[in-house]
Formats: sequence, structure tokens, C-alpha cells
Amino acid sequence: MKKVTVILLLVLCAYFLYPHTRLAYYKPIIPKRKLTATALTLKVGKTAYVHLQHSKKPVRYYSTAPYIASVSPFGKITGRRTGVAIIQVISNKKCYRCKVTVVK
Repeated sequence: MKKVTVILLLVLCAYFLYPHTRLAYYKPIIPKRKLTATALTLKVGKTAYVHLQHSKKPVRYYSTAPYIASVSPFGKITGRRTGVAIIQVISNKKCYRCKVTVVK
């Protein structure tokens, strides 16, 4: 009986003294942020949405040519005239772009 308890204690001591490296080096997988679309083609008067995926920070939307394609604070893009505009989505000091082509 004494041998069994001594062996059991040695096994437990070895288990607790052994470094658990798998837990120490664990890094969570964080998905990269990206836009739902990097290029869109819209007709005049039609709408589409663009969102930044995997972002917990506040997001701001800008249009380089609001008279061609306007964008709401929620990412709703509306085609106004024919032409090309770039929608810029800014989050956490990084800029993501979506090229919008508006046709008749």
C-alpha cells in the first residue's frame, strides 16, 4: 500500500512541476478586417451596402465624389450620377477603399 501511495505522489509532483507549454503559448486567432466589397457597380438611383467585417471600433464612411455616389453613416451607398467614386471606410486609423462605378 505504501508503494502505491509513494508512486502516486511522485506522479502528481511530476505533473505539477512539468511546465504546461501549450497553455503558455496559446494565441487567439483574430480574423483580419476587410470590406464586404472592394468594387461595386450601381445604376443611377439604386443602393448597396458596404460594411467592415470583424471590426469592434467605430467606423466612418466618406465618398470622394458625393455627387456621383453618396454614402450614409451606416454604409448605404446611393448612385446619383454616372461616373466613378471611391468610398473610404476609416476605422482605428486605417483606411479601406471600395471603388464604386455608377452607370445609367
